[in-house]
Amino acid sequence: MKLTLKATTDGQGNFEKREEIDIPFYAGVMLGRYADVRGRVTEPPGIDVTIRADLDAVDGSRLNDEVTRVVPAGRTAEIGKWRFGSGTHNLTVKGSTSPVTPNTEFTCEITVD
Repeated sequence: MKLTLKATTDGQGNFEKREEIDIPFYAGVMLGRYADVRGRVTEPPGIDVTIRADLDAVDGSRLNDEVTRVVPAGRTAEIGKWRFGSGTHNLTVKGSTSPVTPNTEFTCEITVD
């Protein structure tokens, strides 16, 4: 199972995106109990993105610690391998570009293994 979250930076080169992800119970049992999370800068080329990302249950249960990573320009970078349970989760991704670049497109891919 693969999910994608996309965000675009504002005029100061910052973004914040929250997405609810519904992971059915059977997916947790059949596909595994971890999600690999990777990020990449889609456009423009030559921009690094520093992100803070978190994946937790909607009911407030803390399943994982927030992570901070730098996603280098032109590369896909591993952000983390997070634990999840069944039900609905919030994926929160916040970030900023270096150098400050408005309208930078960032993609976060979640693969359940």
